[in-house]
Amino acid sequence: MSKRVVGALTLLGLTIVACPVAAQERGRGGRGAAVTLPDGPGKDVVQAQCASCHALNLITNSGYSRAEWISVFTTMVALPQDQTPVVADYLAKNFPERPRPPAVLIPGDASVSITEWLVPSLGSRPHDPLATPDGSIWWTGQFASVIGRLDPKTGAMKEFKTKTPASGPHGLTADKDGNIWFTGNFKAYVGKLDPKTGEVTEYPTDDPAARDPHTPIFDQKGTLWFTLQGANMVGRLNPKTGEMKLVASPTPRSNPYGMVVSSKGVPFFVEFGANKVASIDPESMAIKEYVLPAPEARPRRVAITSDDVIWYSDYARGYLGRLDPKTGAVKEWPSPGGPKSLPYGITSIRDVIWYSESGVKPNTVVRFDPKTDKFQTWAIPSGGGVVRNVSVTRDGNLALACSGVNRVALVEIKDPPRKTAANWAPPRTPWGEPDLQGTWTNETITPFERPASIAGKAFLTEEEAASLERQAAEQRERSDGASRPGDVGNYNQFWFDSGTKVVATRRTSLVVDPPDGRVPVRPEAEKIRDAIDAQNTDSPEFMSPWDRCITRGVPGGFFPAGYNNGYQILQTPRYVVILYEMIHAARVIPIGGRAHLPSAIRFWDGDSIGRWDGDTLVVDVTNYNGRGWIATNAAAGRIKGIPQSESLHVVERFTRSAADTIQYEVTVDDPAMYTKPWKVSIPLERNDGYSIYEYACHEGNHAVEDVLRGGRAKEREKS
Repeated sequence: MSKRVVGALTLLGLTIVACPVAAQERGRGGRGAAVTLPDGPGKDVVQAQCASCHALNLITNSGYSRAEWISVFTTMVALPQDQTPVVADYLAKNFPERPRPPAVLIPGDASVSITEWLVPSLGSRPHDPLATPDGSIWWTGQFASVIGRLDPKTGAMKEFKTKTPASGPHGLTADKDGNIWFTGNFKAYVGKLDPKTGEVTEYPTDDPAARDPHTPIFDQKGTLWFTLQGANMVGRLNPKTGEMKLVASPTPRSNPYGMVVSSKGVPFFVEFGANKVASIDPESMAIKEYVLPAPEARPRRVAITSDDVIWYSDYARGYLGRLDPKTGAVKEWPSPGGPKSLPYGITSIRDVIWYSESGVKPNTVVRFDPKTDKFQTWAIPSGGGVVRNVSVTRDGNLALACSGVNRVALVEIKDPPRKTAANWAPPRTPWGEPDLQGTWTNETITPFERPASIAGKAFLTEEEAASLERQAAEQRERSDGASRPGDVGNYNQFWFDSGTKVVATRRTSLVVDPPDGRVPVRPEAEKIRDAIDAQNTDSPEFMSPWDRCITRGVPGGFFPAGYNNGYQILQTPRYVVILYEMIHAARVIPIGGRAHLPSAIRFWDGDSIGRWDGDTLVVDVTNYNGRGWIATNAAAGRIKGIPQSESLHVVERFTRSAADTIQYEVTVDDPAMYTKPWKVSIPLERNDGYSIYEYACHEGNHAVEDVLRGGRAKEREKS
């Protein structure tokens, strides 16, 4: 049973597999009851090969066609060629196919592509998948007692053995350092695998009653939470100290199973032995239960959307359920496959619910859109063989563990195109042009350029976006602490409006072209920037035009800053006026009717001329004086301080894409500073409650004088 092979097998829908795990585990979970196989040719082979690693009732409780039985045992053991038909005949005769509901396939606008890989260890029975930020897909080979890793790009796989044999690894999660944590289901411990070294560290529960550790998950503080189904417990582990605490579920035999963590760091879990969902206080570990309306409900896995609403797969009844913890309200939908469809693994991708139906033939992947209440389903090519859990990849796709067919899978998702409200069109001014008027803001935590740490990744997953927003919230809380001794302090969060959310598209940068999200700056331009910065305290001429209260520039005035991100737009038939909250600038843009001014006439913010291109306001800007900066605020990162040359040419586009959104796009072309043109896209969100107050900043302000005075003081210290 320990022999390993890799190869292509017949793809069929199955449910039960065997595995190379020690026979002493047979009694676990009531599966080890003594059974007697019927007499006949093939009995001795089945007895010898299968009973060596699992209880025979896994066979006697099953039923398949002859072809399906072949696929079952060939994923577990390499029999001699002459024994395969004998064993297949024996199993098909004595344990014939049992009826299962057929998959119900529902068409829709989304599309998927499913790729599957056979894992190396025979009889491994992949239980849970885990998609990690580096693009890998991990799985727990429960019956082979291995942790596996797949590179979906190359198909390369590697398996890591657990330290303790026959551990039965079950659930998976990863910490911020890339370590893989798992539950040793058969041996009652939590394990940590270092992928770099293969070293496994074990954290035993040290309680004879604390058996069957199940689903692990990290909260935002790095604390590991896990359920213990058979023990009716929930556990908390401090990875730094190894301290573990266990608490019992209030309901006896409630079997805590799937688990998620809310945006506020509160763990939620479902009780597979009861009709309940529960939360656990992160500090006191007090458990609060939410009773589901149907007494026969048995939620098995759980997902959470960005609004902290809980979704669950009701395995026993064949339902998808939604629980709002704030109100206790529950809503349920029958799963497409019917009452015996056995909904199992579940997750949320961009607030759309995805889950598996493990009881239908073949298993299905199900998509449910809460906005439309519509289902869509796809058959898993191999049949799935009980898809027990799913995981979201960094690109918003779906990883599966196809237990019964010894495979892991990647579901690549193409969502339907986003639709605006039916027949929506931008409002019009009395003279017929799109109405851009109102107060708008562009605050966001999306970085200006794509960070090097996520190079090659254009979009965040829903989970990654939520994590980034939580980190930003925690950073804001920390920044409001007391100043360090000797510091003069800074504004607290009351004064900032730098945003709390990433942009709606979840792009990883505001720079959208080049595709890598990075501005193509010439090295010589960076040298000029650095030279100017080194002389910052020498003269006002080396200070930013913003520090001097002259201008934030065009287009720099539209790049988000730490505060004062408000804009008021006014329109007449001949002009569009943009009032910038920062630097109290009112930019007047003539609409059509004239050419640019002569090239000898130049301005800090250039010469702007507007025209309408359909429903988009296009503003062409030339005639810069070459004294400004392309960006003046720190949020622009390394672009802050890159000078504008007189050859700078800017094209802005304002498109009202929804009732509350103007999409602002700007293309920057300055051959003296950049190797090619580049583009930024920023949503402006309407905010009628936003008040623009006077920005009392003027050239020659006290800050300039104080900066120069500080520079002279430093010079005296050095001399």
